[in-house]
Amino acid sequence: MKIKLVPQLLMALCLLSLAAACKKEKNHAKTPVELLTEKPWNIVFFGTDDNHNGILEVDGLENNWSGCQTDDTYEFDKNGTFMIRVHEDDCSGANRDGGPFPWSLAANGKDFQFSGLATTLEVLDEHNFKTYEMLNGEKYYRVFKR
Repeated sequence: MKIKLVPQLLMALCLLSLAAACKKEKNHAKTPVELLTEKPWNIVFFGTDDNHNGILEVDGLENNWSGCQTDDTYEFDKNGTFMIRVHEDDCSGANRDGGPFPWSLAANGKDFQFSGLATTLEVLDEHNFKTYEMLNGEKYYRVFKR
């Protein structure tokens, strides 16, 4: 009797272990501040949608951002400041980091103050961060990627 019971107990224990291992954690929806501050960002675009086709052409004439700036990282801190970290390709030759600069996101989740500029947050997820500001009736976009 003991011998028949041991395999059944072992099987039950294995099934319970497997069920516990497969139990999914509840996904915690990250707040905008968590998304912004968890990892550094690289700016890949600054400019307008000149041809109004709805596509910001990172590698085209619409992008006013210098190639030497795209390897710099922007590190946003929860204390409301950010740093610009200069990496390999430095435009100025000074190879100096910039900051700290102020940033804030309003309770509405859209009004984003960025080093004194009033911008609108359009996209923020794990890999994309896009803002725009209105200048002379035109939207000027900043696009960051991870």
